[in-house]
Amino acid sequence: MTTYTWSVTDIETKNTESLNDVIMFVSWRITATADNGNSVYYEDKFPFDPLDIDSDNFISLSEVTEEIIIEWLKARIYSTYENEMYADLTTQLANLADPLVKHTSGSLPWETA
Repeated sequence: MTTYTWSVTDIETKNTESLNDVIMFVSWRITATADNGNSVYYEDKFPFDPLDIDSDNFISLSEVTEEIIIEWLKARIYSTYENEMYADLTTQLANLADPLVKHTSGSLPWETA
């Protein structure tokens, strides 16, 4: 069974006219780990639109948690895209378990040594 772990690796903030430390960008990672211990990851950077901020429900940078940010990310990443990421990571894990053999110039069967 593959385990998927979300993590936040970087946050970029900006002050606005009415709020301080508004999260503008989040760099994040999904790590897929197989039972055999092999792991691969997908990283991306997601922009947040300051126009989407509800100042009545604003969470300050000092109070925000990684879990809250991951919830925000998952809410904005469509389930189809999330499923495609998981499928790609699963394929990468399968390739680690049964790697391809690459034959490059100089070792191709039709080349003479």
